[in-house]
Amino acid sequence: MASQSARSTPTKQPRYQKNPVPPIILRDKHVYSELVRIVNFQNIQFGSTQTKPERLAFFPPTPDDFRMIINILNDHKYGNHNFCPPEKRHLRIIIKSILESISVDEVRSVLMKLGFNPIYVERWKTKRGKPIAIVQLVVPREECRIFTVECIMHQVVKVQAQRSNPSTTTF
Repeated sequence: MASQSARSTPTKQPRYQKNPVPPIILRDKHVYSELVRIVNFQNIQFGSTQTKPERLAFFPPTPDDFRMIINILNDHKYGNHNFCPPEKRHLRIIIKSILESISVDEVRSVLMKLGFNPIYVERWKTKRGKPIAIVQLVVPREECRIFTVECIMHQVVKVQAQRSNPSTTTF
């Protein structure tokens, strides 16, 4: 009887590695050649590009290249759109069980006394405009200890990350 040799099965490799650097959208394709000349002159890695009908998207390989290209685009006033890098995004939080009689300003002042710097604080309302016991806030990403808050103004509250929902209001 022949012994079976150990077979190694190849592991599936992903087709592509997700780029942690967001793309930069150049609105005016006519300035592309000028931009390439400037970027190459400054020895900045340009990365790959993708052409669309009205714009051009390019993907810098590193966050440093991303920042340098954005600075060049802003200095030369080239129309562009870029996405916020993940490290600069804020935390979107909801706090449940805050009585409707407590104002948003009171919630903001309590949070500031606890050492948080809320950027945005708003009470959620029903479709008819009646306030409910949920407060939405945005804080800097560094203030993730907000999830440990259990009590605000002598009320037990539940602090959660806001889940994506297209029907929520944006600011």
